[in-house]
Formats: sequence, C-alpha cells, structure tokens
Amino acid sequence: MLNGAVALFLGVGPLGTGIPLPLREEIDMGIYELRTYTLASREDLDFYKDVVYPRHASSSKEFGIGGHGIWTGPQDEEPRLYVLASYPEGSDPDELGMRYMQSPGFASDIEDFDVSKIVGVEVKRLTPTASSPLQ
Repeated sequence: MLNGAVALFLGVGPLGTGIPLPLREEIDMGIYELRTYTLASREDLDFYKDVVYPRHASSSKEFGIGGHGIWTGPQDEEPRLYVLASYPEGSDPDELGMRYMQSPGFASDIEDFDVSKIVGVEVKRLTPTASSPLQ
C-alpha cells in the first residue's frame, strides 16, 4: 500500500488503490511565463529581489498579473532572478505588461532603483501539461 503523498506523486488514485487520478480534460490555467532577469551585480540582485519585486507582487495584481515565486540560482555565475508569472487566460501578456509598466504603481515600485541595472531579460512562455499541479 502506498502512502498518500507517494500515491499523488505517482499519479495513482486514493491511498494507493491503483485507481489512476483523472487528468484535467480542459486546462483553464491562464498563461505562465518563466522570466529570467540578469542584473549588473549581486547587490543589484539583492535590492531587486528584496525591495522591488515585493512591490511588483502587490501592484501587478491590479492588472491580473500573478507572481508564483522567485528564485535565484546559487550556481549561476551572473546574478540572476527567476520569476514564475501568470496572466489571465485569453489575455495578451505583452500588452498587459506594457500597460502595467506605464502605470503609477510600477513607477512607484522602481522609484529608488536604476532599471539600467537590469542588463538582460529572457522570457519563456510555458505550456501546462494536463497533470500540472498549478491551477
């Protein structure tokens, strides 16, 4: 008999009964992006993740932009911040992002940060799988 956590991890039904967990037929999860920000220095990374990003997490909600976590890569040679963001299903993330970056909330978020310290941004759109736990 499998314990509940192992059963869920393996995709096997309730408490190891062998009954497969149903996969979602239709995914209405919104649009997800993995955004990678490269900053000029470790100090800039620390300020962005500790001061600016928490402000963004609050002000971006007005635009339907969600933040699901931020990470750093301790093995990275360059200072990078990884952000998992989401947008409402059917929206245009580029258009929403532009509207957000033109908002007073965004301007307030970055007022004491030199945005030229962000030396690179890579955006990867992610396609969820039917068994994705993010909903």
